[in-house]
Amino acid sequence: MRVVLQQIATKLYFQGEGKWTVDPGEACNFGSSLKAVDYCLSQKMTDVEVVLKFSEPKYDIRLSATPSHKRKSLGERHR
Repeated sequence: MRVVLQQIATKLYFQGEGKWTVDPGEACNFGSSLKAVDYCLSQKMTDVEVVLKFSEPKYDIRLSATPSHKRKSLGERHR
């Protein structure tokens, strides 16, 4: 399994140092989702997902890497 970052809008994968690629095999492998999320937060990246890439794409898992400001807080949902 590879752990990579993908821009939501462009579908490009993060290679490192501001470079992006269409090929997930060329993307930076963070090794764990926690490392990928920490990197996104430290670099103030927005609109990206952490993608857990498996040999079979149908098993890929996508996780939000950055907080969504569109989501309602827990308190707002119960009003």
